[in-house]
Amino acid sequence: SRTGSFIEVDVWGEKRVGDARFTVYVSCKNWDRDVDRSVVDEEYGRTNNLREIPHLRILVARRLTDPARETAIADGFIVIELGEKASAETAEDIYRLVYLKLRELFIGIAPPDLQKLALEVKDIAENLRKIAESLERISK
Repeated sequence: SRTGSFIEVDVWGEKRVGDARFTVYVSCKNWDRDVDRSVVDEEYGRTNNLREIPHLRILVARRLTDPARETAIADGFIVIELGEKASAETAEDIYRLVYLKLRELFIGIAPPDLQKLALEVKDIAENLRKIAESLERISK
């Protein structure tokens, strides 16, 4: 923290972009109950008390109450609601959901030319997957 005390952080990511450093803070609430506004207020206070305030704040939870969701968004958090509690059995589905949400976010803020290129690459990857499946069927 800014005062030198320890603050628990679930995920802290950094990406160097030229001379700059882009930082991401993620809080994961894998609870049976919905996340309420008091938790969002606590997370907001925690991120503002870090030595370095992150550029991006993400809150991942099974579900948030409506007031909690509204407050989190107003406080600048990206909210990812999973719809279910993560477990070993649901880990792959949860991973895919979080990946797609973050991919949508980062592609959405990319310049239009990069967005177009990303769609073209996605189409090429899908075509390559189909070709690989066809080759596999033929070779059997």
